[in-house]
Amino acid sequence: MSYLLENKSNVFFNTKLSLDTAISAQSISTTVVDITGSEIKYTPHPQATKVLYECYLQSRYNPDASNGLNIELVEDGTGKGDNYSVMYTDVYVYYQTTRYIRFLLQAYNGSKTFKLRCRTNGTGNEQELHKNSDNELFYPIVIISSIL
Repeated sequence: MSYLLENKSNVFFNTKLSLDTAISAQSISTTVVDITGSEIKYTPHPQATKVLYECYLQSRYNPDASNGLNIELVEDGTGKGDNYSVMYTDVYVYYQTTRYIRFLLQAYNGSKTFKLRCRTNGTGNEQELHKNSDNELFYPIVIISSIL
């Protein structure tokens, strides 16, 4: 199912932004790890129908030219499963890019903590997060909002 969010005023409420400046570059391999800087705790607006989780990440090809990255949304320590996961594949490319990841969730009551976890598709597909090809550090930005 897909949703079209029209640009209307008073649609997004309780928007919260997280920018973790205490992170460093993160090497990603076949082991599942939490993406540093992607965690946020959130209580939606009482009249919300949906919650929008967004995360901006920098990634680069270090150390491999072929990359496959599997990313999953985690809610209160439990993975949300296939409907809340994405896979990026970059083959034979020396690249750097900003990954923009977003998930549209059903509204809920109370407070929940969300974060992203990831792994590569296999050995020979490793990559690095939070740095560009000039070795500059980029902090992940997490935004979460209630949609009425």
